[in-house]
Amino acid sequence: LVRDWSSDVCSSDLQGVHQMDIARWGLGCSGLPDRVISCGGRLGYDDDGNTPYTLVTSMDYGDQKLIFEVRGLPTPAFKGAKIGVVFHCEDGYLVIGSYSKCSAFDNDGKEIMTFRGGGNHFQNFLDAVKSGKHAKLTTGALEGHLSAAACHLGNIPYRIGVTQKLSQSDTPFGSNEDATESFARFRQHLVKNKVPWTAGFDLGPMLQIDSKTETFVGDNAQLGNMFLSRNYRDRFVVS
Repeated sequence: LVRDWSSDVCSSDLQGVHQMDIARWGLGCSGLPDRVISCGGRLGYDDDGNTPYTLVTSMDYGDQKLIFEVRGLPTPAFKGAKIGVVFHCEDGYLVIGSYSKCSAFDNDGKEIMTFRGGGNHFQNFLDAVKSGKHAKLTTGALEGHLSAAACHLGNIPYRIGVTQKLSQSDTPFGSNEDATESFARFRQHLVKNKVPWTAGFDLGPMLQIDSKTETFVGDNAQLGNMFLSRNYRDRFVVS
């Protein structure tokens, strides 16, 4: 299990794909998830926006699971990270809170070891452009596409979801225990920031994904696939 964590939605809008990339890299995910479900809302804000400021997304990669949590209102760090990725392992967990540092902890929260590294990805891109050889890139464009696509996939169940009240259920994700644990933090975060217990959030259906065709299949596929593209203007069509 790996969790992406962003305690500031403004950073998440720009930063989320980078954290998703680290999470996919660590899990060794070579395609899109098999299933995705999400819930969230623009709770605690009075404006005309439609992007959820508080969100929980659960992605199923077979025997691996990736959960992305976003907070828009004041909240404490998770496992010591304000923005970052947490890998949950059998004997402890890893926290990657920056591009140059990763810390390993045991299950009691005691730090075991810290790893440091880094690299100039801007320079790597420029070097590849100058050489005219895409093989010089640290990683290929497909990886960027898969990480960005995972972020978009997380929004779609929310956008076709059904509104529920915060007080309506303790287990909106059913038997998905990890997502239910995340939902408990989601609700606690909102209540601590004085969002009414009767406030509504949108809970999407579980969507199944065909990674080869990059489309939704099964129940609610037609609704989900409506968000995979758009009606293009003449002469500006992407096929």
